[in-house]
Amino acid sequence: MNNDDIKDRFRQAGLGVGEFLDDGTSPTVTEAFRVTANIDTVPSARVPKRDEDALRRAQDLWLSAARQRGVVTPDGAFLTASGLNEGWLRVTLTPDTDLSRLTDPSGGIEFLTRSPDGSRLCAISTEGGEHWVIDEAYPPADDEDD
Repeated sequence: MNNDDIKDRFRQAGLGVGEFLDDGTSPTVTEAFRVTANIDTVPSARVPKRDEDALRRAQDLWLSAARQRGVVTPDGAFLTASGLNEGWLRVTLTPDTDLSRLTDPSGGIEFLTRSPDGSRLCAISTEGGEHWVIDEAYPPADDEDD
C-alpha cells in the first residue's frame, strides 16, 4: 500500500489527514505494537463483537481514554499507525469520524494511536470475540498500577 492509499483509507474513516511523521521520536510503530499486543496486555475496556453497535461503543471508549490521557490533543489531533513500515500519520478527528470503516472483512479492527509526545498509547484491537480498548504509558511502567 502506498502513502496515498494509506491516507485515503483514513480519509474514508472520516479523519482529517495530515502528513507522515518521520522525526525519529519514540515509540516507533513497532515498539508501540509490541506494547499493545503483548501477551500481558490487559485492556482498559472490552466490548463483545456480537453486541449491537459494538464498534461504535469501542470507538467511544477509545475516544474517552484517548482524550483523558492526552493522546488526542484539544484540537482533535493525534498520531495513528499507518503500518509497521510506514510509521505514524498525523490525523484529526472530524464530525464524520467513524472508525468502523477501518475494519477488515471479518469485522476486526487494529487501530493504534499515540500521543504527539509519545508518552501514551491508545488502541482498539480485536481479540477473539471482543474489541479491546488498550491504554498504556510509554515506556511501559515497571509496575502494574498505571
